[in-house]
Amino acid sequence: MLSKQRIINRYVWLVETICKAGRITFEEINQKWVEKFEEDPIPLRTFHKWKIAVEEMFNLAIECERKGGYHYYIENADEIKRGGLRKKHHHALADAEACAAIAIKIL
Repeated sequence: MLSKQRIINRYVWLVETICKAGRITFEEINQKWVEKFEEDPIPLRTFHKWKIAVEEMFNLAIECERKGGYHYYIENADEIKRGGLRKKHHHALADAEACAAIAIKIL
């Protein structure tokens, strides 16, 4: 079983990956995942669970533009600039410094 911090790190990786791409397909996300972590691809069901968790924890909405190939994007990416990655509850991130470091890294 994964630790809470490791799970959160996966959510942060997903946000960072989508933000850097602007718009990205699920297949492209999986390609980056496999290349970076040398793990099996993310199952679609897991991806959708991560999307929900990202919205609950970081107040960031991962949306899908269906026309032209199902591209995912952060609908409210401006939230990152306004501190959208701050923890919504005690499990989100260890402290505010970690949040700031993540936001800076993403931008």
